[in-house]
Formats: sequence, C-alpha cells, structure tokens
Amino acid sequence: MRALFPVALATLLLQAPLAGAQEIEFGIYGGLNESAHSKAILSNGTDELVDYVTWEGKSFEASYYYGVKVTYWPEAMADWGFGIDFTHAKAYADLADSGMDLDYSVLEFTDGLNQLTLNAFRKFEFGNGLRAYGGFGAGISIPHVEITTTAANPVVANSETFEFQVTGGVVQAVAGASYEFVEDWRVFGEYKLAYSWNEAQLAGNAGTFSTNLVTHHVLGGVSYSFDFAGF
Repeated sequence: MRALFPVALATLLLQAPLAGAQEIEFGIYGGLNESAHSKAILSNGTDELVDYVTWEGKSFEASYYYGVKVTYWPEAMADWGFGIDFTHAKAYADLADSGMDLDYSVLEFTDGLNQLTLNAFRKFEFGNGLRAYGGFGAGISIPHVEITTTAANPVVANSETFEFQVTGGVVQAVAGASYEFVEDWRVFGEYKLAYSWNEAQLAGNAGTFSTNLVTHHVLGGVSYSFDFAGF
C-alpha cells in the first residue's frame, strides 16, 4: 500500500497542464530536523530483537542538513504548484539512552536520512511580495545505512552495514511562507512533517533492520524564479 503513494502523486503531477507555464522556482535551503522515538525491529528471518529508539538529528554537525527543490507554478492553475524536493536529513540513535549499547555499536542514518518527494502546493498571495503556501508530497526514503552490531547481539552478531539503500516510502506535509526581496528572488521558511518507512538490508543478507520515522523539519532558504513558456 505505501508504494502507491508516490505512484498516485506522480500521476497527478503528469496530468498538470504544461502549456503556458508561468513560473519555475528553484530553491536551496538549510535547517534542522529531529525524529521522534520509534520502534525498531532487527530480524534474521527467524528471530527478532525489538527496541524503542531515541533519535538525534545533529543537524549542525557534518554532514549538514540541506535540501534543494524545484516548483512549477502553471498559469492555468494559478494558485497551485507542483514540484520535486530532495532533503538531506539525519538520524543518530542514542544507544545508551535507548538501552541498546550492548547490541549495537553504531546505528545511524548520518550521510543522509535522504528523502526525495513529489509535491503539490496551494499558494496564497498577500501582495507586496508576500506569499504563504501549504502542500503535501510522497516519494522514497534513501538513507545511508550505518549499522554495526556487537558480538553480544542475540539476533545478528558482528554485522557491519555501510551503504546507501532505498528503504521504503515517505509522505510529508509542508507549510511555508516566502518574501520576494528583489525581482525573481525570494527568501522562504518552512515546517515539514515527514513519515518514512525504512527497512534496511544488512550486509551479507544477514537480516533486516526496520523502523518507521516521524521527522520534524524546520528550514529556511532562498529561491530564484524564471518564466517558462511551456511546451
């Protein structure tokens, strides 16, 4: 079922009118993220180890939180926009606080709890360059999986995984505002709430690590817009 979210949204975006496009907006941003506690399941196909994980974002430590997005505002649907958004967030497990330090030595998505989404927005213009907007999106979760288990782990011992994986889907809701400070240039701020499904494969097919993350994002950035004549 979760795989249907990005497919359905992609269909919606492809049906958006392209002729007479008014504006393409390209933005870059930084910010911070934090993920809520989550249930995590380590499985070897037969046995499971269930934990409840405390996560930290550490957004101001390398690699830093960042994102890029492109939004299309069609003239035929003047109050609506459609776009793609890539977010490089992070999640570090606090192993000691979670009581997991005997079973894991590393549990992180640190080179990215990366999320790539297709999004639809509704905008509200207030004049004098001020705009508010809200929307939703769906896509895929592409974290850099860093999981090392200890010799004491009762399910998968002495396993080390260090690689990018597509671990599942993600959905998000977005609320933001922007201000055009000079022609075609805007500063913007957003709050995003994302829910991602993550099932990572351990090295050597030793097992899987699964957790669903609720992640809060607060971000700010700058964007540039240009007219686009359409097809």
